[in-house]
Amino acid sequence: MVKTYPRIPKTALYSGEPDALKTFEELDSPIGDIYLTMDELEKVMNWVKQLEPCKTMNRKYTSYSLKGIFERSPEGFYITNGQMKGVMYLMGFKSDNQHELNWNFNVTERSVKSLINRK
Repeated sequence: MVKTYPRIPKTALYSGEPDALKTFEELDSPIGDIYLTMDELEKVMNWVKQLEPCKTMNRKYTSYSLKGIFERSPEGFYITNGQMKGVMYLMGFKSDNQHELNWNFNVTERSVKSLINRK
C-alpha cells in the first residue's frame, strides 16, 4: 500500500527549497503516473509486465535505476522517478522503503538483467 502523501524524503536534494512540494509532485510522487497519456502509460505497463516478482526486495535496482533502464529500452521515453513508482505499484509490485526517494521493489535480478540486455 502506498503511504500517505505528500511526504518529501529528506534525501531529496530539493527538500529544503521553498517549492519542494511542487518539485516532489512533479518528479518523485508515485501519483505522477496521472501525467502520462494513455498510450505512454500502456507502454510503461507493458515494459513493467516483463519484470518478474519475487518474495524479497531487490536492493540493487531502485525506481530510479528502473526508470533509466526503461528510458534506454527500444520502446522507452523520458518518465519521472515518481511515474515509475506509480506504475510499479499499479502493476502489483511491493516496496518496503516508501519513505526513501528511490524505492526498492520485489523484482528478480534475472528479469531486470534480461531487460538491460535486450536490444
